[in-house]
Amino acid sequence: MKSLPPVVAQALESLNSISADRPQGFGFAEFSTDELAAIFSIAQIHQFSKSEILVSNQETTSDLYFVLQGQLKIEIPVPNGETKDFLLTPGTVVGEQSFLDEEPRSATVVAETSCLIASFDAGSFRELTRMHPDVALRIIRQLSRILSRRLRRLDLFDAAELARESERKRLAEELHDETMANLTGITMELGLLKFNQGLDSNALGDIDSVTNKLKETNLRLRQIVQGIYPAELVNSGLISALTSHLESLTNQSIINPTELKISLLAEGFGDERLPTNTETDIYRVVQQAIANAIEHAEASTIKIHLKWSNEECRFTIEDDGRGMGDINRENVVKSGHFGLANMRDRIERNGGALEFGSTVPSGTTLTGTIPTENRTGIPNITTDYDITISNT
Repeated sequence: MKSLPPVVAQALESLNSISADRPQGFGFAEFSTDELAAIFSIAQIHQFSKSEILVSNQETTSDLYFVLQGQLKIEIPVPNGETKDFLLTPGTVVGEQSFLDEEPRSATVVAETSCLIASFDAGSFRELTRMHPDVALRIIRQLSRILSRRLRRLDLFDAAELARESERKRLAEELHDETMANLTGITMELGLLKFNQGLDSNALGDIDSVTNKLKETNLRLRQIVQGIYPAELVNSGLISALTSHLESLTNQSIINPTELKISLLAEGFGDERLPTNTETDIYRVVQQAIANAIEHAEASTIKIHLKWSNEECRFTIEDDGRGMGDINRENVVKSGHFGLANMRDRIERNGGALEFGSTVPSGTTLTGTIPTENRTGIPNITTDYDITISNT
């Protein structure tokens, strides 16, 4: 009777608690020890170093890969010439599309960290089919389910999200480069008119009034641009962008309650940056959670806490709003109201998880975790920022 290689057995043991319901998640627990031994007897075990490429886009290979340890990054090309990146964590599978249809690869796969990977080629799998047809059939069923789930997520979320992000960027650039520049130019011209000796006091007063209104409009446009596509997120990072977003909220007014306090606490963020896509996704989730608390929960307090530790980035957003009961909460999550479906998809595509808790009258809590590369020398840096929004 075959036995599992020790390194594989150890890796599989740590995967038992991981749900196969995740995108790309493979249900190893469905197979007995003998069946797993048969499966991995035909596998090639590889150790990939960080940044090493497993497969390249349009490559004509068709091997199937199981992530046993470490993280992989899938880089999917999109129409605007950029790539959409996804992180795969232990217990997931990649390469199923080419493995099933033998077409060229549709993405590049890179080791995000050092990885332990099991690969299967078509010839070896045919041998498994001959020796253990039931096991092979169950593997194919799981791969088909994973592929269907992944394609559905890409169709329903990523294409639309890409269009939204591209449109946000285009609109922000247009407002910044054209509209705001024009307003600034007009303001300067009005300032020069004040030096005209022929203007009376009434005309000078009118110029001052119009100038102030233009300055207010320009400030508001700057806040809108920041909300649409925060350039600070790209230039300065997640925490700086979130701080700027909170600052922009101080000029908003609320209806109920009479005052809203928002606090931001960030730990472990220094010069080192999370991947750009990950920062964008966390920023959008926090932004949406704040908007939900303001618009729907009638909260008087919102607390945001982010902590980047050795192996994960964890964040929570808590409010003391109206909250929801168990039945209503389940309906809201399933229906995707308040942007919850997109929020969850943003975190899951980074290999993470988003949990939603809400009770009456205790408010709502969102908790997200995203696995990250092991860090050394975590900076002892804390950012603490508070704002107050009133309805006056």
